[in-house]
Amino acid sequence: MNARHVVRDGRLVLEDFLFEMAEGILARLKPDPWVVPSLMQLDGTRSVGEVFVAAQAGKALPRDFGMTDFTHLVSVMLERGFLDADAPHAT
Repeated sequence: MNARHVVRDGRLVLEDFLFEMAEGILARLKPDPWVVPSLMQLDGTRSVGEVFVAAQAGKALPRDFGMTDFTHLVSVMLERGFLDADAPHAT
């Protein structure tokens, strides 16, 4: 994952992310900046539902982005190999 920062009003701010994967098949994904912090919480210690509720409570998701949208996002990220279903802390 590459995070690109830019200088805005004299401050270094996050501009965007780029996921790249070269195992098996080359893949690239440029998600909206709000996506990555939520997905990084999927470390095997909390369920997808718990991560969604925390992100929603912290206003880290778009207003109309519901649980179904979040689970779909997670399933697509798993399917395409950007997330690992066997996270290191999973039991």
